[in-house]
Amino acid sequence: MRKKVANIVQLTLFTFSATGGIEKVARCLGKCLEAFAQQRGGDYKMISFHDRTGAANGNKYISENNYTACAGKKLQLLSRLSSSIRKADIIVLQHVNLLPLAKFIKTFKPGAKIIVVAHGIEVWKSFTGSKKKLLSLVHTFVAVSSFTARKLQEEQSVEPERVQIINNCLDPYLQELPTPQSAWLLRESLGLQPKDTILLALTRLAGTERHKGYFEVIEAIAAIKNIGKEIIYILAGKYTEDEHSAIVKQAALHNVRVMMPGYIADEDIPTWFTMSNIYVLPSKKEGFGISFIEALHYALPVIAGNADGSADALLHGKLGTLVSPGNVQEIQGAIEKYLATKENSTVDKDLLQERFGFATYARQWNTILENAARA
Repeated sequence: MRKKVANIVQLTLFTFSATGGIEKVARCLGKCLEAFAQQRGGDYKMISFHDRTGAANGNKYISENNYTACAGKKLQLLSRLSSSIRKADIIVLQHVNLLPLAKFIKTFKPGAKIIVVAHGIEVWKSFTGSKKKLLSLVHTFVAVSSFTARKLQEEQSVEPERVQIINNCLDPYLQELPTPQSAWLLRESLGLQPKDTILLALTRLAGTERHKGYFEVIEAIAAIKNIGKEIIYILAGKYTEDEHSAIVKQAALHNVRVMMPGYIADEDIPTWFTMSNIYVLPSKKEGFGISFIEALHYALPVIAGNADGSADALLHGKLGTLVSPGNVQEIQGAIEKYLATKENSTVDKDLLQERFGFATYARQWNTILENAARA
């Protein structure tokens, strides 16, 4: 039986003009959607609301001819969207903040199937008013973790049959493992000694981000005694000046060495993973945590929180160590266990690829798209 033609439009906030986790998901999903549409003789278009013109030039994920950047211009977005959705069968909204467009979409194409990607905290609190009503226009919600799927059902009253779980994946174009020499050179440039133990976290540092648990990690490090080597906690990522000062004070109070190098370019992150010993970020509000599976990809053992989407990223403990966020003693114990036994220092790369490889991700999305195309 011949498969039904599928014409797909993907709407994003940012895709190529930013480098966060949601943008990484948008790029990987775009690659899946374009391939699915083309295999079924259909068309695929990506419309990015805030991307700058030319942002997709030279990208590896989708054809530049299938991409439009609206540079934050709402009228341009609506114009492009109205012309694209007339023949679209499936429209994927990359973020719930694009949900207000659902009514516009249904006006032009009542039969289009709308799929919304739910990343995390943006759907963890109940919607009200008109936003709540818009949820009924969505054919399928794709949650990036079981925790977020549960929140969609509990907080938004979305029926279980309209919620599917597809964990985020490893980018198919991740760099190869850096050489040991490049890792040692980075250590040397930072003034680190060969015997130093490096704990790493990649995160935005701001007063609103304290739920990431880095203050508790500092306390946990301070409580570790007699290990015969210095522990340095590297908090990499953009920071506000207020939070930088607060972290410096926290580190001084506990006599812990903390480094905050600021933003690190995507192409340099693999070397930071490789030169470190443990990735530690016991968050309370992680939608999934792409940095966890990327750290594992580069053979870096991971300690994460057990109260959010992080549990999915570590396969509920099969790929790393889960601790109770906010529990300094548990965090301390997990670090000490690694230092004493190097437990979890060998990452199961086969299991990682099996569960979070791009091929698995594409296969799972294809099932959802096929169901939407048939509905």
